[in-house]
Amino acid sequence: MEKRFENVGWGRMDYSAAGLDQIQQQLRQARIPVDEIELGVFQKEFSGFVQQPAYKGQYRTYGGDQRHCLLEKAFAHFISIKLIIPAPGMVGIDIGSCK
Repeated sequence: MEKRFENVGWGRMDYSAAGLDQIQQQLRQARIPVDEIELGVFQKEFSGFVQQPAYKGQYRTYGGDQRHCLLEKAFAHFISIKLIIPAPGMVGIDIGSCK
């Protein structure tokens, strides 16, 4: 079986304006606050982040052989760190799984 994003248990998200609007609407209906963030300001910093050794080894093809698979997963890590702003003494956990 070809190693692709969908073959490891992940599904693709609809990033179109309509798809994102639908997700925001569902979150708001569930009374989950939604903030919008301009991500373009992080482009240069993310380019450096994805050059870390962790993204050059075996993890590089974890979600599939295509570059966008690596970038999607690395961006989830990157933006989580930017939003949480980890500090000494904090404890975090990455909850996720594949089939």
